[in-house]
Order: sequence, then structure tokens, then C-alpha cells
Amino acid sequence: MYSNYTILTRLTFAFFGLEESIWDKIERQEQQKFNTMTFVVLLLAVIIFLGMYEFFILLLNEVIYALILGAILTLVVLNIIRFSVFTIQKPIYYVPEEVKPVVTPDTIAVEPTKTPSTPSFIAEYSNQLKKFFTRVSNSLSFELFVRIIINGILLLFIVLPFACLLNGSQIAKLNEAKRNELLTNFILSEQKNLDQKIEKLDLKITTLKNKIQSTQNDIYFAELNSELSTNAKLISDWEQNKNRAISNFEQFIANKNFIIYSFKTISKQISFKLCLLTIGILLLLCHVQKYSLVNQSSNSYYQLANKYYYTIALNNYIATEELIKQELAKKYTDKSFYNQLIESYEKWKSTGRYLNPPFNSQEREFKVPTKQVSPSEFINLYSAK
Repeated sequence: MYSNYTILTRLTFAFFGLEESIWDKIERQEQQKFNTMTFVVLLLAVIIFLGMYEFFILLLNEVIYALILGAILTLVVLNIIRFSVFTIQKPIYYVPEEVKPVVTPDTIAVEPTKTPSTPSFIAEYSNQLKKFFTRVSNSLSFELFVRIIINGILLLFIVLPFACLLNGSQIAKLNEAKRNELLTNFILSEQKNLDQKIEKLDLKITTLKNKIQSTQNDIYFAELNSELSTNAKLISDWEQNKNRAISNFEQFIANKNFIIYSFKTISKQISFKLCLLTIGILLLLCHVQKYSLVNQSSNSYYQLANKYYYTIALNNYIATEELIKQELAKKYTDKSFYNQLIESYEKWKSTGRYLNPPFNSQEREFKVPTKQVSPSEFINLYSAK
């Protein structure tokens, strides 16, 4: 049986993509930092799933669809968080330490002793302030800007439906009141349209009655009777159409929820602000913990991992080079041509753009060759011939 610590460690491997062989080499305290961050991520996953479930309930009002789509969207959001926390950062390259020259007493230059001057309080304070602003300016980067934008959008996307879930009864009453309001407005609109149609019919009837009173013509009597019979049927049909439209509209909005209206209303509640603060702290904790873990002065996993991956990449590069040379030796039996080909390759590699293939993180400084010419040669070079 797996213990809780072992299960959390396995989840840490899955989320961070850690190497178990390197994991066994780091201290227990550093392992607990990874597991703590995994616990925070799991807590975020539960909150995100509940929020996404509520989002699809408001959108579709179907429990099965809300569970399936909520789980899928939770995985998507978690991967976006993982991307923003662990991927958007400057790469950490392992650079082998250079062999420092041995310092002997003969190589030490004797300098005249200087009396150390005691810095004033203002000078020391200005130096500290300068260092602080330097650290702040170095931390402000495009990666930080992208990370803030992504996490801000995710924060609102998570908090709004989660706050609606916490205030489920209030949201249900709001949506019910909104449905009743829409139904009432629709009934009034349909009744207004019907009244306008009946008013037009009444106007025509009134015109015929006025003609009958002024002329006493039998033709108008017959036309009036025909209009009254036709109008009664038209009004009956219009009443049926109105009732049918109201019934269809009532069925249409019977289970309908209003997401934007719900979000707008819940954003004014104190519960929303508390959720925003709590989930914001959890996201911020992920970033702070991440910076703590990649700090090579206090943690060793990423330093060991970089050495491990550096060795793998370098060994594969050297092995591939040897394999290519062996295949070329089999293909070109002429030793002189083979040696010339290998010399050309080594010369190309030694004068290439990068100093450290296959990592290609250090560019070589190229100097453009210049030729000094005399004034007469310069004039002759650009003079018209």
C-alpha cells in the first residue's frame, strides 16, 4: 500500500516531470518543497473543477455535460498554469566550471596598502537603494509581463464561476427573477402588438359606421357585417398565436441561466473578493515556490538535473559524431579524401557561430577583416572610370 507521502511524490513526478534518480539525491527538505507545491496545485485543481462545473451548469444546465466538460477544461487550465509558472522563464544552462590558473606568490602583484575609508551613512544607503532598483529593473521583463497577463485572466476565469457556486441559492434566485422579468416583458410586448393590430381593425370598423350614419347605404351595411365576421376570426387567430408564442418562450427560458448577468452580480459581493484574494494567493504561492526551487544556492535539484541533461546531450552529440565518422570511413575508402573531409569539418566547427555545440548558447565574436588603404588608392577606388 502506498502512503500519503508516496502518492504525493508520484503526483509531484507527474506534474513537474522530475527524474526519480535525481530526486533520491536531494535533501528531504527540498523534496517537501516540491510536495508542498504539488499540494497547492491539487487544491487549485479542486477549486478549478468546481468552478468549471458551475460554469457549464450555468451555460448548459446539464449535469453530465458539466462533469465531462468541466474535467476537460480543468486539465486545460492546469496546463496553462503549469506553462505560466514553469515554462515562461529564462533557460538555465549548466556551464562547466573553468579551470582557474594556479596563483603563486611570484604572480601576485604587490600593491601599496590603502587605508580603508569608512563609508558614510548616505553613501551606504544610496548603494543599497541602487542595488534594490537594479534588482527590480532586472526582474521586469517580457516573461514577467506575459505571466501577469495569463494569471490575471485565469484568476478571473476561475474565481467568477467558483464564487457563483458558493452562492448557489442566490444565483438561482437571480436567474429565476431574470426569467420572470423576461417572460413578463415578452407577454407585454406580445399584448402590445395584438392591441395595435386590433386598433387598426377598430379604426376600419369605425370608418364604416360613420359612412352608414351619413349615407344609410346598404352596401356599407353588408361590408360592415363582413368586416365584423372577418375581424372576429382574425382576433381569435391572433390570440392563439400570442398564447402559443408566450408558451414557447416560457419553455425556452424555463431552465436558462444568464452567465454574464450572474458574473456581473456576483462580482459585487464580498464572497467574490474573498475568493479572488484566496485563489490569487495560491497562484502567487506557486510562483514564489517555483522561484525558491530554481534557486541553485538553496536547492540542488535543478542544478543536478542540468548537469544530468548536459551530460546526456553531450554524450549523444559525441556518439553521433563518432557514428558519422565511422559511416564516412566505410563509404570513402580513400584515406586522403576521408582525412580531408574530416579536417574540413573540424575547421568548420572550430570557426562556427557558436562556441559550445550542441547547446549553442555562447556565440563567437566575429571580427570583420579590414585593410588599410592610402588616400590615393581610396580616390582611385571610387573615382569614375
